[in-house]
Amino acid sequence: MTVFTKPSIIANKAESSKTPLVEGTVCPEAKIAVPTPALPPPALPRRRPAPSPLRQTMRLFFYLINLALLFLLLVCMVTLLYIRLTQFHTGNRYQAYCAIPMDIKELEALKTDPNSQVVPLRWSSEPDVQIISTADDGATENFVNMLREELDIDGMIEKISVLNNGQQVNFIHDFTTNITSIVDEERCFIMELDRELVMMPDAFVLNIERGHGFDVTRVHTSLRAVLPAVREPTLPLCRSRPTYRLSRTTRIVLKRSADEPSHDYMHFSGKHIQEIEIGNLGELLEYEKKNSA
Repeated sequence: MTVFTKPSIIANKAESSKTPLVEGTVCPEAKIAVPTPALPPPALPRRRPAPSPLRQTMRLFFYLINLALLFLLLVCMVTLLYIRLTQFHTGNRYQAYCAIPMDIKELEALKTDPNSQVVPLRWSSEPDVQIISTADDGATENFVNMLREELDIDGMIEKISVLNNGQQVNFIHDFTTNITSIVDEERCFIMELDRELVMMPDAFVLNIERGHGFDVTRVHTSLRAVLPAVREPTLPLCRSRPTYRLSRTTRIVLKRSADEPSHDYMHFSGKHIQEIEIGNLGELLEYEKKNSA
């Protein structure tokens, strides 16, 4: 028979009581990474179905048609602009002849509106040549009462040759320098171009070609010649003649033939019939007489 002593049992209990129930840390302190939710993938762009070759061909055809029309329109605009700008700057000259009646009764008969001063003048590309018999007083009087003009436009220079009362006078309007020159057989006069009485060359030609009427109201202009004569005239026709500058003093619009004062020069350049009177012409003649002596 085996006998167990108590002390050994007590010692085993003491040892077992000193032993910890849990050895170490079951879950040591640590950071736990939480996984982020996955983002949905980006939506891919929808691809349009490729157009058919026929549709591509038609689209290209319409594009070419539009480009061709735009190019044609641009060419037309440039051409019209070029013609407009160079119509009177090229070597092409425009010439026309006209016989303007000066008799009041004849002018009244030509009017389409009795209250208007607009008269349809007849311009021709051929000179109006008339053979007048000295025995026919009526024809001679009719010839004298006509203001016969030859219009010669070259670029911006307008030349009007006038045969009035047997006197040949040239009026030269230079629109580039704004100077009007009056050239007769003995002398020249120069003055500032009056655009209220002188029509632009392109408008003048356009009205003639379209058969428009012209205002033939007579305007009397009084001028004075500035003495002494100009030493170096710019116009080649005046280099062999004394040249004088003209300054304007008055302007009168004439309504009736009874109102006609004396005049030295007359011409028509699209706006009114201009009658020019040089008030100190006698003084000018005396000046030329002293210088020629």
